[in-house]
Amino acid sequence: MTVSLLSLPPELHQLIATFLTTEVKNETLPHLPNLNALAQTCSQLHQSVQCMLFDVCRKYRVLGEHALGFAVRRDRPDLLDSLVCVGVSLAARLVFVRPVYEPLHLAAWLRHPDVVEKLLELYAEDAPFFAYTRIENKTPLDYAACARAMDIVPLLADIQPSLQHNSDGASSRYCYINRALCWAATDDRTQVLSFLLERYPAEVDPNFFFNAGADEDDWTPTALFAACNGPFENLGVVRQLLAAGANPNIFMPNHIPLLAAARGNHIDIIEALLEAGADIHVRDDRLCGGIHHALYYGMNVSQSRTLRLLLERGADPNRADADSVTPMHLACAWKYDPGDAKWAVGLLLEFGGAPSVNHVSGAGQTPVDVARSCSGSGLRQWSELVEELLLPHITDEKKRQETIDWLRSRRVKNPTELDVATRFTTALWDP
Repeated sequence: MTVSLLSLPPELHQLIATFLTTEVKNETLPHLPNLNALAQTCSQLHQSVQCMLFDVCRKYRVLGEHALGFAVRRDRPDLLDSLVCVGVSLAARLVFVRPVYEPLHLAAWLRHPDVVEKLLELYAEDAPFFAYTRIENKTPLDYAACARAMDIVPLLADIQPSLQHNSDGASSRYCYINRALCWAATDDRTQVLSFLLERYPAEVDPNFFFNAGADEDDWTPTALFAACNGPFENLGVVRQLLAAGANPNIFMPNHIPLLAAARGNHIDIIEALLEAGADIHVRDDRLCGGIHHALYYGMNVSQSRTLRLLLERGADPNRADADSVTPMHLACAWKYDPGDAKWAVGLLLEFGGAPSVNHVSGAGQTPVDVARSCSGSGLRQWSELVEELLLPHITDEKKRQETIDWLRSRRVKNPTELDVATRFTTALWDP
């Protein structure tokens, strides 16, 4: 006699479902995906197994968190409602990719406004507590600002802190709004930035920064630094912040707008900062100035423009950093780009960098020593750089004679050296 599964009573359906298990951390738990698949087979099985599905989510915390995560990721506010009704706690940590989120943080990051609204409704009087909680140093408002979720930002920005939050600490209203402003200033999120500046003029401080202590991961630099420190030139954001009263000279170690702009070769931003009164001589906690930051990553067209702009505006080409390294040392260290190194050295000399040729770094090297150590490739440009640009400015007679002897030894050791680069270039370009 053949018996259909559907002909069995609901109690047996539920008993069969109890065999759908999995091992999680040495504990046997119901297997939610299989249970869900069984419940979706047909309406009859759905009626039989659905209650069991919600019951195991309530009974086993880890399964409840998985179900909450599913509801948030799939933009299912109705499922959230059902889970909470059967007793699943919203005080959960949800794993998504790598970070662990709370439901409100994840919904804001995924730009699901309906889920955010439902969560705030379900949190009720506890909504401020969850809204002001930081995960990965971000509140849900921060995540919404980063995601450019303009349909979520207003929902979260209007929330006032609860009595559980300090009035002047990291969880204050002041930090809540202004940290979001800093995130909005990153990567040209102009719409979010404009909303915060216009909606909360009495609360937004364009000069806000937060230093939580020795751990830089807990720091929040100024919004102006955030706008300057990126691969893209956020000129519109920078101008917006400067117009709102941002001070380009607020010092926060390693978070200085002008140096960030120099490092990123953002020419227009550098000019905007200088026009707003930025100190051309500013240095970071390693005493590196704008020229150091412009030279750290070699030279290309935009970097050459940055270097010239800084020098034209009065940056000191001879100022050394904490390791007594001058811009001239850095320019002479580009062993893979002797042509660019020669151009940069010439530019530094044009703007008064000759004294640096004789400057000894903390490692005991002058720029001449650095250039000589980079010349192992035997290319003609290094000899030309040392002979034509550096040698005339060497003041120490011993070092000068040593350099002359080095140049002579290179010619004796490889008499055809001066022709190698020429022949190589000709072979490349001649038909």
